[in-house]
Order: sequence, then structure tokens, then C-alpha cells
Amino acid sequence: MNSSPMIKQLIFGSLFLFYTCSAFAQSKSPRASVQEKPPLHRTCGFEYQTSHSKKELGRIEAFLRSRIYQTTQLGKAAQGEEVYQIPIIVHIVHNGEAVGEGTNISAAQVYSQFDVLNEDFRRKNADATQTPDEFKAVAADARIEFVPARVDPQGNFLKEPGIHRVHGHKASWSLSEAQAGLQPAIYWDPDQYANVYTLSLQGFLGYAQFPSFSGLDGLSEKGGSAQRDGILINYQYFGRTPANPFQNNFNKGRTLTHEMGHWLGLIHIWGESENNCEIDDFCEDTPRQSVPHYGCKDEVLSSCGSSDMFQNFLDYSNDACMNLFTNDQVQRMHTVMEVASRRKVLLNSRVATTKNVFANLNVKSRKTCWGGNLQFQSLSKAKNSQNLSLKWHFPGGTPEYSNEVNPAVQYLSKGTFDVRLIAQAGGESDTLLLKEYIEVVDYSQQAKTNLSQDFEGVAFPPENWTVTDNAWQKAVWAGGGATFVNNYQNDYGNVDASLLSPVLDTRLTQGLKLEFQYAYALWAGRSDSLAIYMEDLCTGEKTLLWKKGGQDLATTSTASSGYTPSSEAEWKTGSLIMDVESSEWVRVVFQNIGNFGNNLFLDNIQINTFEGPLAEFTSSQTLTCVGSQIQFFDQSKILGEDVLVEWNWEFPGGVPATSTEQNPVVTYPEPGVYPVNLNVRSQKNIPSTSFKENQVKIVPADEAISSVEADFETESLPEGWIADVAWNRATSGWQSSGSFRIDNFEKPGQKSGIYLPTLSTKDQAYLEVRFDLAYANRWLLNELLTDSLTIYYSTDCWATRKVIWTLSGAELATTDATSGKLSLEKAHWRAKSKIIALGALLEDQSEMQVMMECRSGGANPLWLDNVLVEAFQFQAPQAAFNFTHNGDTVFIGDVVQFWDRSELRPTAWKWTIEGAEYLTSTEQHPVITFSKPGIYSVTLEITNQAGSDILVKQEYLEVFFDPGKTLRLSNITGGTPVLKPSDEWGYVSGHNQYEDQVKAELFDSGSDTYFINSIDFGFAVIKAGSQNSTITFTIWEFNEAEKTAGAKLYSVRYSLRTIKNNLNNGQYTLDFENHLKVQGKFLVGIELSYGDPQDTVALQTSSFNSPPLTGWERNSQGNWFVYSDQANSWGENLAHWIFPTVSFPHPLSSGDQDAPIDLVLYPNPTSGIFYMKYKEVQILQIELFNLSGKRFEVPSLAPVNRFDLSGFPSGIYLLKIATDRGTVVKKLMLAN
Repeated sequence: MNSSPMIKQLIFGSLFLFYTCSAFAQSKSPRASVQEKPPLHRTCGFEYQTSHSKKELGRIEAFLRSRIYQTTQLGKAAQGEEVYQIPIIVHIVHNGEAVGEGTNISAAQVYSQFDVLNEDFRRKNADATQTPDEFKAVAADARIEFVPARVDPQGNFLKEPGIHRVHGHKASWSLSEAQAGLQPAIYWDPDQYANVYTLSLQGFLGYAQFPSFSGLDGLSEKGGSAQRDGILINYQYFGRTPANPFQNNFNKGRTLTHEMGHWLGLIHIWGESENNCEIDDFCEDTPRQSVPHYGCKDEVLSSCGSSDMFQNFLDYSNDACMNLFTNDQVQRMHTVMEVASRRKVLLNSRVATTKNVFANLNVKSRKTCWGGNLQFQSLSKAKNSQNLSLKWHFPGGTPEYSNEVNPAVQYLSKGTFDVRLIAQAGGESDTLLLKEYIEVVDYSQQAKTNLSQDFEGVAFPPENWTVTDNAWQKAVWAGGGATFVNNYQNDYGNVDASLLSPVLDTRLTQGLKLEFQYAYALWAGRSDSLAIYMEDLCTGEKTLLWKKGGQDLATTSTASSGYTPSSEAEWKTGSLIMDVESSEWVRVVFQNIGNFGNNLFLDNIQINTFEGPLAEFTSSQTLTCVGSQIQFFDQSKILGEDVLVEWNWEFPGGVPATSTEQNPVVTYPEPGVYPVNLNVRSQKNIPSTSFKENQVKIVPADEAISSVEADFETESLPEGWIADVAWNRATSGWQSSGSFRIDNFEKPGQKSGIYLPTLSTKDQAYLEVRFDLAYANRWLLNELLTDSLTIYYSTDCWATRKVIWTLSGAELATTDATSGKLSLEKAHWRAKSKIIALGALLEDQSEMQVMMECRSGGANPLWLDNVLVEAFQFQAPQAAFNFTHNGDTVFIGDVVQFWDRSELRPTAWKWTIEGAEYLTSTEQHPVITFSKPGIYSVTLEITNQAGSDILVKQEYLEVFFDPGKTLRLSNITGGTPVLKPSDEWGYVSGHNQYEDQVKAELFDSGSDTYFINSIDFGFAVIKAGSQNSTITFTIWEFNEAEKTAGAKLYSVRYSLRTIKNNLNNGQYTLDFENHLKVQGKFLVGIELSYGDPQDTVALQTSSFNSPPLTGWERNSQGNWFVYSDQANSWGENLAHWIFPTVSFPHPLSSGDQDAPIDLVLYPNPTSGIFYMKYKEVQILQIELFNLSGKRFEVPSLAPVNRFDLSGFPSGIYLLKIATDRGTVVKKLMLAN
């Protein structure tokens, strides 16, 4: 496209730019496996995510254009035939569906998308012949190919190349949810993989992140987020038919072609500004175009004086009408591949290897000190588990060569060094050569032995200090300078937001003392954390020194806005000792762990050498029974030249309560959780203290009981129960007033227990553990954090312990994983239970102690309630059940929760739900979604070790079709035909007016009664040569015995020309004013009467592999047959594009409910005016329908809840009444 200087002011690119393809049609959030309504048109929105000014962004375009010029004019044209290969990983984000269903799309659908990409980018697409003649000269082979990755980031060979299936635990995702939570959690290294995600994306076809650029002064080399560098595509618009089973205008795989163009640096061909012919897309050979084009166009369009190129992949046309890139677009994409930061390194990726062995390695740090040691780890893999042999080469390292799996290497010379690894297996070898991979640094010129930083200087960060992700900033408060992280305005939950000190020389000291000041306020229930690490720069190891979060970190009261300290009183001082005896070069890392809470401040950081004691101790046991002895062991250490001379122990609750021995023995006479404190002093009179708050747990030794339980309804725990201090009573989120909660959020490594009274197992055979639980795992960066809950038992007062049951990960979670801290809701609770034979746990013992221990992985709070641990003997169970549902009336598609209320511990359940459909489940509390209306009987059969019981409830539940909703029928093969003409007229060659006189489809309502509201007919071609030519739309009964049409149920005739003139995109809709009642099997079709030899009518058809009884026709001899009868001669089975839309009759519900809605219509029957009376509900909406599903306005009168149907036809009407407790349908008889 020609450009002017003014046009070049348009910003074509951004360091962090997303293109999002959306639609004009609104879409609802779908349930799993529920198809969204296809959009009417493709649209693409974009947003800039950058802090750079327009002037800086304009420099990006100038930079890229100069690189294109260099490539094309200054000697690189010789490389023009090079073919780039890009490895792709497709992350299929599903919600637990089986493979090939719903969002868990099939591998065939994925590979069909690979085919489309490679055809489109190599101009091998079949519809390339459809490119208009005037554009064929500029239509180009992009010489870019896309290959599926064969190994994952750990080097494991993928079972499905190019595919990574992920259970997202969500039915659908908003764009912001996908960007903030999903992509950072599951992306693979964008330097090695082009990340493509398929998911149920609310309201969008897809989006792509624009490339980032390097080599431009003042701009970040990787300004776009690596975590979000990729392309998201709605699963319905991924791949092409027939592998893509969804009916829409975007099912030929062109959405990814379009988005891949953005990902490779292309913008829309109209230049992003509509109705402006002066705006540029920076490609000379794309004609000027002022607007996007939608759908498919047959005519030549011109918006700027020349033909618009709406066939370009970067316009908005439907998939079927896109077919080219241009030469300049190709040149632009190639330049991006050469200069964009993550695009150019991707070309060196090895993850699409064709070999069966893959060399790969890992090292904790690629940077070490002079003389440092690095531990290498082989991640090499061979397909089919073949034995591997390894050959390492470490130039500059000692040893230089190794055959070990995980060699340790020392570097005695500074500089940068290569690493080579050769993996061999099964006669094949693979070589990994990493150039300048290891950096060996001499820190002696930059290291300090002590440092002091008050952040009063102008420059930030201060000299030799480092900030990651620009999170820490210069701060000014009333007392002067400081540094802070703005957690109030930024969510750093998936960002490494660290402040790194200068390098510290520790060769001549064994200890360092760190002192610092911090200030922080909570905000609105969200809390952030501060962690301090010591990093050994020779080994790369990080040691956690100090961590606080939430209320523990807060230095003042909760703030209602962004926090800034206002006085010295709002600052606290932290102090700690670092043991650096085995380290030579270290630095201190202050890491902000953000949760979108509030601002965190640091100031006055002091690090100085330290000599003296470092107090520490251990004990023989931390958990035991009342009266048992515990020995404590001094583990204190001297840093520097000194000697320990004094020990002062404090044992609250213990006997003795104090001691000056180095390793005392203590007895605890009462149950509880007790702290221990050790003060030591050295010969140079330097003190040190080690205080452990939750060190000793003493459980009761009272008389054992066979059952212990707690519902946490009171402030104190039940008698005999004790718990570590991390557990606290909670009073929200459940139907009761109390539960027990532990906060694992950002507290990895924390272990906290609940200790139960001694349990008697005498004369009992089984142990049941039962409790209610609420918990979610949490995503952090690319890692799914999870905690665990383990139930232990002991028979020797906890001298030893064994596991009864451990829950972690998906088994522990009761709701979707979060990206921030979980806020408890009632829906999060789930019941957990386990029954174990005591013989598998105990030998001859008749008593046991039980504890529930939570081990934190730093994920989320965990709630417990209604804990029961009981020893028992089985008795035959007694069956009982009910169900719950949001409202009195159950509609198709509603979720019904069945609840087992049986007594005496059933261990197996078999549910049978019989009616219009047959449903079964072996879950204790199954969740059922009904797809057919009708009356259902429910049977529950339960068993345990002592016997069984059966409970049958006949005609227990009735399911209704929702008034106001209709059902679009497909033919009885069960599939919805896709518009797929078998030739240019849409039907098999040879079928014309001389051969077929009727075209029809067979439908089956089963035992249901349908009311036909309308029928859609899709016409491929209508040629009307005579006014006498007619089409008769007909519905027949179906004669099952003779497999032919029976009596006509309905018939209406129109002229051929009338139908042709009233087509809408090839579709004609026949509406029924008086809805036609049908039941069982029936035929719907057209009868043809031609008045001219040139008359022709062809319905759209779709081919199937094996559909019986579809594609019905009657020929001129009056014989009925189906296309499948002729499959041998025609080569395919066909179905006609005929779709009736029906509604159901609506009798009143009679479901069994715990709390039915109290609502009455009176008088009923009525002659016109009626009233509605109700209790304890709020009316949200009232809708009125007749029995065929037609909706009417509800005429209301004063006073409220008085209605008038005078003037309405007599008959039965249904009121669908939405309340705050659910929806109920009431039947009203009107007799005028």
C-alpha cells in the first residue's frame, strides 16, 4: 500500500500488543461440551499494553521498515528461498470431557489445523485458485511451515505430537482470565515453542500477542510478556471440517491463519482505522482499503478507488473466502522472524526433532564465581524407554569430559564457556551444543564486605543494586527516601518482583548481620508477603532467611486506599543472622510476593560482618502423650572466634520449667501445645536466642473412647482435642456457625496438626474417617501449588506414626484452582470419607492416637468441619435419598443433585434413573443433567460388608422442556448436517427434475409430543423458468413397516419464484401460526412440480460415513428411497438441510423438594382476572406461554400481583415465574 509521511505516524506494532478476534453476536458462557452460538461476523480488537509513548512506538515501525529495506536491498535477497520452520505446541484446555468431546478436541481436529496453516503459508491451499486475477501477481508463498513439537520442556516424547491436554477446571474463560491466570500457568518456553491455546473463550474467536523487538535503543528486548506470548483460539473455530465438527462460518481453520499473521507482525490490511483511505498497513502491494469486509463477497468491492483485497488473510472475511498473503506481507513476516526477540531464537528450537533420542540438560545457575562448582543434570530421553549413554564436554571445566548422568563441574578460569551433550540410544544419537552457555565471573572487583543503603540518592536503583520486572521503585514519604512495590495498582502474583543487593564478599567472615526497616498495610482482605533469601553466587543456591505476610507483615492498621507510611511509628525493624561459613560470594534478595494487596516499603538496609553465637536446638520428639519424656539437644553454632559458655532454657508447661543444662530432659504433665526458648551466650558475652512457638504437642492419655467428633460450633475445641496455633476457628462460608481453618497461603513448608483424643478399637473391625472440606490449589507463575492433608495414627504415643490417608492436588481440591487467595463460599464444601479395616492398621493393640496434619505448599487456606473418627462394626445399611435443585421445576439442561441419606455406612452405591432416558451412577451423591423431558423413577441400591438395601421411588421426578425455549431437530442419525454441497449445486450429479420429485428428511420424537413452530430449508439452487412451477412443503406420517411415507399431516404450496425471491442466504423458513402436533417418526420435505424443462431445485446436502434412513427422496415413478441405498454408485451418503424447530407441551411439575416454593394462582380456572399469592420468596420475572411455546406479555393490574387475561383465547397457559429461590412453572386454565 502506498504511504505518506502522515500515514507513517500510525503505530503498527507494540512491545506488548494483543490482537483479539471477536464477533458482533453476543455469546453466553457455555457449560462443558455446550456449543456457543456461532458469531455473525469476524472482528478483531486490539489493545496496547505498554508504557511507551507513541513517539517511541513510532520508532518501532521505522526500525522494522529499515530492517526490511536492509533485507531486500542490501544483499540478503539471496536468502529469499529459505523456508522457516516453527515448532508449535497446542495446549488443549478442557473441563474434563472425554477426548474428542466438547473443549477436549480430538487430535484429528488439531492436525487438520496444522494442515491448514501449512497450506495457507505455503500457498498450497486448494482455494488459491479463487484469488482474483488482478491479485495473483502479488499472491505469495510465505515459505513458513509449522511442525508439531515432539518433546515437552522436560524432554519427554509426547504421546500426541504437538498436543498438551490441560484440565482447566472451568467451562469457559474470559480473555482477562485467560491472560492473567491460564497462560502464565501452563505456557511452555516461548523461546522453544510457539504456544497456541484452544479453549472456550467467551465472546472471541481468538487473540494473538504481537512480537517483541530487540536492537532498538531505549526499548526492552522482550517487552511483551513471555508468559502470554502466544495465540488463543476458541475451540469451535480451530481446525477444519470434517475434523472440526462445529457449524459456523469459521470452521476451515482460517482464524489461526489470521492470528498467526498478527503473531508474525502483520496488521489488518485497512490499517486499523476505519473509513480512512490514508491509513497504512505498511505493505506496498495491498491496495488501499478503508474498511474491513465481512462474510463472503461475490462482487468486486472498492472503498478507496481500487479493488479491495477482501480475500487477504488479514481481512475479516469468512474462512471460505480468505486465500492469500502478499509478497510484502511475506517480507514483513520474514523480517520479524529475523529481528523479533523470541521469534528469531525460536528458529533454533530442537523440540520438533524427528529423532527418537533427545539430548537435553539443566543446571541450577548458568552463572558462577571463579572456582565455583555447578551441578549439571541430564534431561535426555529416548523414545520407548531405551537405555541412554551420555557424553559431556565442558570446555574450561574440570572435568572437561564426563559420562555421568549428573556431573559436577568446577570452573577455574573466568569467561564464557560452551557445553556439549551427546545422547545415544538404539543406534541413534542427538547432540546438544550450547554456545557461551556458562558465565564464570570474578566478583572480587565489585564485591563489598559491608553495605548501607538508605535510598536517599536520586538514582534508582542505587549503584550495583538490581530490580527485576521494574517492580521496586523509588519512594518518597514524610521521613525521606525509601523503595516500594506498588501492589495496590499491580498484581505481581505471577511476577518475580525482587530487589537484589550488591555482591557481598564473605571469604573472610563466617557470619553477616542484616538489619532493615519495612512498612506495610493490608487492604480489603488481600495480603502480600515479603521473603528474604541469601543467594550463593557460586552454586546458585537460595536459602530462605525470613518471610512474613498478611497480618504478620502489617505495621499499621488496614488501609482503604494505596498505602504510604506517614510517620516513623509505622515502620518496623527486622534483624537476622546469615551463616556464610561455606560461601564466598553472596547477595541478599528481597522478594515481593504480590496478591494485588497494598504497597510494601523497605528502607535503611544494613549488612555487616558478624561474630558470635547462632542459637539453635532440636528435640527427641515434638509430639507425644502426657507424662512422656522429651530430650532437647543444643545445636547452636559459633560464627567466628568464640566459645559458647551459657545455656538458659525455658519450658512453659514443662517439668522442669527452666534449665541451664546443654541437653536437658523435660516432662509435660498436661495436654497442649507449648513453646520452647533457648538463650545462649558466648565467652565474649554475645547473646543469641532461638524461640520456637509451636515446638511441643502433648496429647491426652485419658481413657480411650470409640468415637471422637467435632463440629467447631463453640469457641474452644472439644475436650481432649488440641491443635497447632496455625489452626483457627472460622465463622463464615458454611451453613453452620463454625469451622476450622488453616492459612497455607504463601507459607510453604508449614506443618500444622489437629490431635484427637485416644481412640478405643477394642472389639471393633473398621475405622471411619469423615469430614467436610473446602480447598483449592493455586497457580503461581508456571507452577500449580498444592497443599496436603494427611491423617496419621500411632499406637506408641507418637514415637512412631503411620499414614491412614493422604489427600493432595486434585484429590484435595473441592473447587477450581485460583491465581490469588481463595475466598470461601458455601459451594466450595465437599464431604470426604474413608473406611479402613482395622486389621490392616493394628496388630494386637486396642488403642490408637489419630492426628490430621496439613503440610503447606504455599497454596491456599484449607477449611475443615464436622470431623468424625470412629471405630465400629458394620451393620446392614438402610437406603434413603432425596434431591435438590434450584427451584421447584426441573427443566432440560438443569443440574439436579441427588443425595444419599442412607444410614449405617453404605460403601457402594448404584443409582438407576429411568424415564425418557436411562441414566446410571455409582457415585454417592451424583449430579445429573437431564436432556429429555418426562417422568423419571429413581432406584438406589446400597451395599456394605454386612448386607444391602434397595429403595425405589416410582415417578419420583418430572423434567420439563423450558417454556419459551425451542428445540431444533436434526435427522435421526443424531448429527447436525454441515452445509456441504456435493457439487456446485449442492446435490449429487444426475439428480434433477426428471429423476426426483420429493426431497425429505426423517425425524423421530420418540415417546415425546412435539409442536412444530417452524421449519428451515437450505436451498443450494433454485432455477424458476415458469410461473406454474411450484414447491409444496409437506409433513407425512412415516410407515415403519413399508419404510415409506404415510398420510399427510400438513401441506402448503408456493410458486417456485416466490420461494426464490424470499431466500435469506439460501435459507427459507416456513412458519406455523397454528403449531402442528407430531409424535413418533415423521417425514418433512418438499414436493416439486415443474412447469418448465429448465426448472431445477436442489437442497443443500451433507455427507455422512454411515447414516441409516436419511436423505429421503421420491422419484418420478413414485418410489421412496434414501441416499444410502445408492451409496455404492454415488460413493457417499447424504442428508438434506431440513431443520424443524419444535416446542414441548408443559404439564405441571411434581418434584420432591426439601423446601418447595409456596406460590398459588387463584381463581384457577379463571375467566380472565387472576391473582398470585406467595410467601417467603421475591418475584424476579413472570413469563406467559401457551402450550406450543409462544410467549405473551403478562397484562398486570393494580394492585400488585393482579393480572388480566380477558381477550386471550380460552385454553391452557403456563406461567414461568423466576424467584430468588429458583424457577417454578404454574398451569392456568382460561375459560372465557
